Amino acid sequence: MKHIRPTLLLWLLIVTFTIVGCGRAEAIKSYRYPTTKYNLEKAVKKVIKSNPHIYLDTIERKVRVRRNPNDRSDTTTVLINAEDYDGKEREEILARYAAYTKIKIEVGQTENVYIFRYYGNEQDWKSSQSSAIFISEVHDKYGNTLEQGHNEHGEFRTKRAKGFTELFEAEVINKLDKELNLKHTIE
Repeated sequence: MKHIRPTLLLWLLIVTFTIVGCGRAEAIKSYRYPTTKYNLEKAVKKVIKSNPHIYLDTIERKVRVRRNPNDRSDTTTVLINAEDYDGKEREEILARYAAYTKIKIEVGQTENVYIFRYYGNEQDWKSSQSSAIFISEVHDKYGNTLEQGHNEHGEFRTKRAKGFTELFEAEVINKLDKELNLKHTIE
């Protein structure tokens, strides 16, 4: 009985610190539209292509695999192109890359790189009549960065975060609203 109370207290502390310390994988900012993911994606591509301040970047589509998969004693790995991967998770890996878009926005002296993605997975995209994009990462030319899930100290409410999201909204979201003839909601 005398060991139960300290053990229970220890477990409560562990659970509390785990919940508080891990943070949530929340997005920097999310924008939802009452349209399908495919309509949203088509509009995003059009906005990017027609905006002289936006440069589409590529995300390196690489997968880490065992160098010699038939030799169990060899644990070395190598990076290969995701398209060349033939493992059982191939479709999931390719779908994950398809969900992300990386752009650079340059306006005046400001240069920010954004990685955003569409909410959901391929099954959601086929059936849902609403869709959303969210900023998962952004950094500027000075190395200032915000990343999805790293809001432990309110980083997403800072002046820097506001500057990052205001530029994204001016160059992408407001133009998406016009292209879709819809108004987004913020999640």
